[in-house]
Amino acid sequence: MLYYRGCVTRRQILINFCQAIHADEEDPELMAQDFECFPRQWYNEGFISEEDFARHIVEECYNLEKTMGDLARYFDYEAFGRELFMYDYTMGANGHVFRPV
Repeated sequence: MLYYRGCVTRRQILINFCQAIHADEEDPELMAQDFECFPRQWYNEGFISEEDFARHIVEECYNLEKTMGDLARYFDYEAFGRELFMYDYTMGANGHVFRPV
C-alpha cells in the first residue's frame, strides 16, 4: 500500500484498487477518463490555492495540536503548500491538484 508521510490517502486507495483489478496485466494504464459513477469520496471540486491544499493535507494526515501543542497556530501553511507544489504536485484548471503516479 502507498503512503504519504504515514497517511493513506483516498487517491492511494483508488490506485491500489486499480492495480489489484489489473494485476494480471504486465503494464496496466491506470487512468480515470470520465467522472460518471466516479466515487464521490475520491473526487474533489478543487482548491483555491496551494495554501488551501496544504491545509487539506495537514488536516487529513496530521494532528498538529497533538504534535505541536500551542505552537500549531504558527504552522506556515503557505510555505508548506509552496514546497508541496515545487516537487510533488501540480495545480491544474479549476484548482484540481495532480500528482504523478
